[in-house]
Amino acid sequence: MTHVIGQSDNQVDWKQKPPISFFFSHSTRYIAIFASSILGVLLITSIWQQISPNNTAQTTQTNKLPGTGIEIKSAHSSLLEERFQTEIVNIALKKLGYEIPKPQQIEYTTMHIALGNGELDYTPVHWEKGHNDFFEEGGGEGTLERVGVISANLLQGYQIDKKTADKYNITNIEQLKDPEIAKLFDSDGDGKANLTGCNAGWGCQKVLDHHLKVYGLEDTVEHDKGTYSALIADTITRYQQGKPVLYYTWTPMWMAGELKVNEDVVWLEVPFTSLPEALGNFTEKDTTAMGKNLGFAIDDIRILANKEFLNENPAAKRLFEQIKIPVDDINKQNELFKKGENNVADIRRHAQEWIQNNQAEFDGWVEEAKKAAQQQSQPVKEQSSSQSSQIQSAHSTLLEGRFHTEIINIGLRELGYKTPEPKRIDHNTLHLSIGQGDIDYTGVHWERLHNNFFEKNGGDEKLERVGVLSSNQLQGYQIDKKTADQYNITNIEQLKDPEIAKLFDTDGDGKANLTGCNAGWGCSLVIKHHIKAYGLEDTVEEDQGSYQALIADTMTRYQQGQPVLYYTWTPYWMAEELKVGEDVIWLEVPFTSLPPEQGNVTAQDTTAPGKNLGFVVDNIRILANKEFMSENPTAKRFFELVKIPADDISAQNKLFINGEDSIAEIRGHAQEWVKNNQTEFDSWIKEARTVAVN
Repeated sequence: MTHVIGQSDNQVDWKQKPPISFFFSHSTRYIAIFASSILGVLLITSIWQQISPNNTAQTTQTNKLPGTGIEIKSAHSSLLEERFQTEIVNIALKKLGYEIPKPQQIEYTTMHIALGNGELDYTPVHWEKGHNDFFEEGGGEGTLERVGVISANLLQGYQIDKKTADKYNITNIEQLKDPEIAKLFDSDGDGKANLTGCNAGWGCQKVLDHHLKVYGLEDTVEHDKGTYSALIADTITRYQQGKPVLYYTWTPMWMAGELKVNEDVVWLEVPFTSLPEALGNFTEKDTTAMGKNLGFAIDDIRILANKEFLNENPAAKRLFEQIKIPVDDINKQNELFKKGENNVADIRRHAQEWIQNNQAEFDGWVEEAKKAAQQQSQPVKEQSSSQSSQIQSAHSTLLEGRFHTEIINIGLRELGYKTPEPKRIDHNTLHLSIGQGDIDYTGVHWERLHNNFFEKNGGDEKLERVGVLSSNQLQGYQIDKKTADQYNITNIEQLKDPEIAKLFDTDGDGKANLTGCNAGWGCSLVIKHHIKAYGLEDTVEEDQGSYQALIADTMTRYQQGQPVLYYTWTPYWMAEELKVGEDVIWLEVPFTSLPPEQGNVTAQDTTAPGKNLGFVVDNIRILANKEFMSENPTAKRFFELVKIPADDISAQNKLFINGEDSIAEIRGHAQEWVKNNQTEFDSWIKEARTVAVN
């Protein structure tokens, strides 16, 4: 107050005179001024005292982290390896202000019940299909909610050592019905094969018992149950002693690094798909990977949380939706665990190192989660601008890409947007047009394969990748199985041999004709690079042109019984037409080598399961103009949520190749897909509509 008064009257320093002399030495006018000043100061002080606490509270509220004062209780199973992803999620939650006590380490059944009861808030180790019976026992959709996909397309099944598999030609678990084959894996002297199984009460335990019954193996195979870590350690010891081994395993798991598929061990097939009723209805397609029916549904690890908790914590929910931890990264950490870095402090350090190596992405998850909390605190309303906004989409010259574009556009129209006819242009022009703002989005952007188009046309400044439409897509080279078996061809490097190359010569010049793809496509750049890097320039030539025409000619030659060599990918109708393991095989490459534009990649990035295919295992994502994204939060939220399984895209592609290939028919396929997935589709629309306009 002294400071304010001193500034109000800078002509006289009132502190230098006694109060009486001040009043009597000045005129009435100064007295009035002084009185007015005093009243003004008192008024300001009064107002300040009234509004200051509110302002302080408002500022505090604005800066307050969404999780302040809230405790989140997490859990993982008795496998301490699962602590790794739990630590990563918990570090992110702490960044949002949540208080995180020590995660509980309990069995799956107890964990799911505790989540349903609200005694726990979340777990990041829920296998969507493998744990479905636990999900239902814990309350199902009434009390629980699956959020995000931490790791996708995970495998489970039975493996045996390759030495025994090759010696006795064992490829299918059904062969263990033969007592002589079963005795090879007898470790306790009772004449039965000992199958290393898993903990009693785990989902896999129920499946293994079911399989032994339905495949008629109860008389020749016994399921060794107990602590999996102890059982598998004994199995490793027997393998190292040169003894036959038979065991259940899964990915991600350190075993994938310890005993490598096709080098040390092989996956066994099952005679047919059969799973316990509690897990749901599955077909052979659901349990098949890389041409082998493994008997277990290909699965996703998701975060499972208490439904009420998620409703009350939008920041945590948004975080859960985004977190992705690649299978290879979990495997690498598991290997460190196996080598002795296996206490809680070690695992926490591994999690912190993983975050440092993925800092930009991690920080993006946290910031996006903070926005969700801010939006929740504002009045929720639909994006009014969408009622008059037009969104221009595009796909490549492959009309098959129209299917997922139509699905996305159906959703956008539900949100009130106008969606004119999608444009059909080559990938380079497509990316250029999105960067310039002439096109708003595409649903056919391959994150790694199209990275050169992404960087060349604006990169992160002009473009934004959103969501994951379809994950873990494969690319590579295939040949017919008949030729592969007859000449023992497994690796493309073998085509350096002119005699092998001539098998695939279609134009009489002595070189193998490799069905390639359209000039200018990302795959064309990789194929050219491979031919040079693998020393194939003298024996292999890439046939370029319209891929549809080229692959149709390849199919004709296959049907005529001629050898075929071609590039392909999933999802694509070829996966339905020529089945891996039955009609064709994937060729391996001698080592990983890709054009510099693809970024730095290792053999782990290009390997799926057990074979180095030479192309990065990729994700199809929505790519959009960055300015468009910032102006259309409703569309952005929808893009983040849309998921179309690769199998569904392949199934539609097969309809396309069988003649249902007009735009009207493709639109009909998209509408049918939406109807078949109506509940999930409607949830995406509902979630997108809750985005507040700032």
